[in-house]
Amino acid sequence: MPQGEPLHWGGSIVSVRNEAERTVVEVLSYPLDADGRPDLAARPRGRFLVDHAGFLEPNEYRSGRALSVRGRLLGYQDGEVGGAPYRYPAVSGDQLKLWSIPASGRTPRVGVGVSGGSHGGGVGISIGF
Repeated sequence: MPQGEPLHWGGSIVSVRNEAERTVVEVLSYPLDADGRPDLAARPRGRFLVDHAGFLEPNEYRSGRALSVRGRLLGYQDGEVGGAPYRYPAVSGDQLKLWSIPASGRTPRVGVGVSGGSHGGGVGISIGF
């Protein structure tokens, strides 16, 4: 992807580092679903850094929170993950969206069933996690 290219990425926050005029967020990347929400049940796709102008509250942008980002590719930054060299794509954090996670950590699924027959019928509703 060329530098300056617009993008929409997301994932799970690994860490947040506030500096004098900006905040750098390290994100474990996941694919986005149709709503733009990171699919944390999928396989991670690597890591990236978000460079956001201004302060982000570390308690709100804490490790494990799902985050999606709209911005542009700024380039690449060398770093480490667990002592191993890693080359991070760096993106501008123009628009950030934090996603809430259901208590179970999974998205609830709702199902509705209707049955009929000679001895009556019924309606059933199920909610699963």
